Amino acid sequence: DFRNDVPISDDIFIHVVNSYRSLRNTLRFQIGNLYDFNVTKHAVAQKNMTSIDKWILHKTKILIEQCTESYNSYEFHRVYQLINRFCSVELSAKYHDILKDRLYTHGPNWSSRRSSQTAIHQVLNSLLKLLAPILMFTADEALSFMINNCEISDTSIHLADWPKYEDWLDFSEEASEVDSLMQIRDKVNEQLELLRKSKKIGQSLDAKVTLQCNCWNFELLKKYNNELEEYFIVSEVYVEEGDVFSVKAEPSKLEKCPRSWRRVPKLVDAGRFGQVSERCMKALKDKYPEEF
Repeated sequence: DFRNDVPISDDIFIHVVNSYRSLRNTLRFQIGNLYDFNVTKHAVAQKNMTSIDKWILHKTKILIEQCTESYNSYEFHRVYQLINRFCSVELSAKYHDILKDRLYTHGPNWSSRRSSQTAIHQVLNSLLKLLAPILMFTADEALSFMINNCEISDTSIHLADWPKYEDWLDFSEEASEVDSLMQIRDKVNEQLELLRKSKKIGQSLDAKVTLQCNCWNFELLKKYNNELEEYFIVSEVYVEEGDVFSVKAEPSKLEKCPRSWRRVPKLVDAGRFGQVSERCMKALKDKYPEEF
């Protein structure tokens, strides 16, 4: 109550500052990873996106629906809470963390990378529109950098239409499966943290993970078998069928690729780029064809 000169706690200011910094860093990450993306040339159809991208689109669709309801009810505090949680949990702690490998080490035009850039573009565009009524200048500035790579432009977020989540495809079934993978990822992270504390690994990519699963988990993990290393951010994942669910993490004995930091069976010579994994060799050939 300002009329009675009641002081506001420093903790409140610190919390607001940290929340804003986290949100701004989220926007910067997304804008920064669209530097070579042209939506008219590189966009991937939603139905052709990878599972993790469909998952984040489903989460964004829910966010748009919830924020729209909150705005219509004048519950602005709830909008802030929803967006803050979405940015810190769904985006930063999960989606962005998983995406770094493909965004930074895949070939520029590989379908997996363009799929994620398409998803990021859609998420960012929607997120800025949701933020516009409560964070006017930041949303406008971010849109300007997203479109024109400058602080101020003729385009304004406040002239844009509200996001129409009803037009997006329904990925609820796939999103539910990915949610289950995320729960398993939490169990994997617990074991990886124990390896870090005991100094057996430096980072998660130094690890090998073996999952023993019951019938339902086994079928789910087998379905996503080719994506598990990316989801768990480790170099090796093995799935075994068993009576109970268990996670075993240990240091990988494979060679480390200096470009992707992933452990691989062997390294190959990439000229001036040194010894790299076969996947990185393909990515380098795509990006620097004149070198090969």
